Amino acid sequence: MMKKILNILGAACALCLISSCTPEVDSLFPASPEARIQKSINKYQEVLIHPENGWLMQYFPDPYQDNTGDHPQYGGFNVMVKFTKDGHATFASEKTGDNVTATSSYSIFQSSGVVISFDTYNKVLHYFSDPANPDNIGKKGIGYGGDFEFRIVSAEPNKVVMQGKKRNSHIVLTPMKGEWSKYFEEVHKLDYNMTYGAYVYKAGNKTAQVSRDKNLFTFAYKDKDGNIVKQNAPFMVTPTGIIFHDTLSILDAKVKTLTFNNETNTFKSDGNSGATLTGVILPLNEALTSGSRWYANINNLSPMLHQPWQMAAQELKQEFQEELKMLYWYDHFLLFQSGKYQGMYEWTVKKEGTDIVEIGFKGPTGTNAQRGNANYYISNLKNFKFFIVPFIGKYKITTDNLKNPSWLLLTNLENPKITIKLVKEDVKPY
Repeated sequence: MMKKILNILGAACALCLISSCTPEVDSLFPASPEARIQKSINKYQEVLIHPENGWLMQYFPDPYQDNTGDHPQYGGFNVMVKFTKDGHATFASEKTGDNVTATSSYSIFQSSGVVISFDTYNKVLHYFSDPANPDNIGKKGIGYGGDFEFRIVSAEPNKVVMQGKKRNSHIVLTPMKGEWSKYFEEVHKLDYNMTYGAYVYKAGNKTAQVSRDKNLFTFAYKDKDGNIVKQNAPFMVTPTGIIFHDTLSILDAKVKTLTFNNETNTFKSDGNSGATLTGVILPLNEALTSGSRWYANINNLSPMLHQPWQMAAQELKQEFQEELKMLYWYDHFLLFQSGKYQGMYEWTVKKEGTDIVEIGFKGPTGTNAQRGNANYYISNLKNFKFFIVPFIGKYKITTDNLKNPSWLLLTNLENPKITIKLVKEDVKPY
């Protein structure tokens, strides 16, 4: 009997194998890899073209560079962009002009993840990635150090996150709800109101002294051993305050955004940290050494200093075929760049009252390269000292705006015909 049952089961199984008893198994991969990639690309494009007023782009070009002058950190900038389905993107930026727009093409493709490339020249976006910046900002071959190709990290209707493919520029897009021009207007207004010669940062019972250089704050505070620590914090300005590139973690407080109160001249932190940043009106001799960059230009020197500077510049060209490209005062240092070489000198600074300063020359300093270059030029070129000598002496300082100086005029007390105007605007010495 058992043998008969087994024979019946065997026959039934054989019948199933040649009939509709064969089960249907769903494929784990219903579409090809190419089809899945294209589906992601289509999804990302639909997200990008959806907002009626485009996107607000928080663009931090290469924020991780050091701050030696070769590779300054620039902080972040407000950039607007609107995408169209036919592969075009229109940009505007607070840096290149609120009313300046530029349209170029873009493409989305697979390359170790989904990448968006702005593949025709766009004078607004490529301003940050052009290796020869139009305003000669940054080192040649680097410029702002930004990107024009980005890996799409995530893309949702309310937020898109991208990372620069070459230099890891950090990009966050959020839908723009109002007019571009109105937003830029609010940013510029707050930026002007919040700019002081210096700031004080408080968290609990601890404080830090803060200086600003464009969109970079430098916090100086004492560690547990009493040593002075300096930390740079790139940020960008919003209509209500600032947002840091990374969460600021100093003085036992963590802060990502700060909201500005124009009546109290104070920023208050988000969250429960209780940290504040307050603008301070500095005495003019303190403003000179506050950590801001003060640029020197031959047109801002008194006429009697023009010829010596020209002699020094001519000597650079004749001896080394170099051009003086940069010269600025920073804290109690003078930093210069001749050709591709950079050097730094240190000063002694004595202050009297609020607007008198006596400057003395201390010597080459900085990194090994900066110190070596500075020593080489002053030792081997007889006229190079003419870039330095005018700063030596006792000066009275005046300015255009005590709260937010755009220039400092140094007038020699022994010879009032010797004047040096230092400006915050990034200008070439010639």
